[in-house]
Amino acid sequence: MREKINSQYSDLVAEGYDMSSIVFENIEEVWPDILIDEVYSFKLGNVEFKLIPTPGHTPSNIVVYLPPYKVLFAGDTIYSGYPPNTKLSTPELVEKWIKALDLPYNLDIEIIIPGHGPPCNKEEIRRNRALLMRIKK
Repeated sequence: MREKINSQYSDLVAEGYDMSSIVFENIEEVWPDILIDEVYSFKLGNVEFKLIPTPGHTPSNIVVYLPPYKVLFAGDTIYSGYPPNTKLSTPELVEKWIKALDLPYNLDIEIIIPGHGPPCNKEEIRRNRALLMRIKK
């Protein structure tokens, strides 16, 4: 991640700044206990959770789905009332993002809590997908 940040801000790095050190100052790296590349389900108490990989905004994006509550915590996968942020994406990631939106769209969801914007419904998935399709071209 540090290398990626420094490469994205290469103009500042060329001037002697180490952007990753600034961005990650006083942050301890903590690695996950479990790595996922497909839907991962678990229970916490009596509540089922599903972690769903949705690469696009970043390669490691995920959404969290709570089936009994029909709620999706979308993070940066779905933006409500804003265009999707592709600043950290590549053309390949945008393509994956478009495909990744199919899975949450097909879930039984009543409410989406996006990373940006107000709570929304599946219409925002369609809107985000359409915007990403335009960006892809």
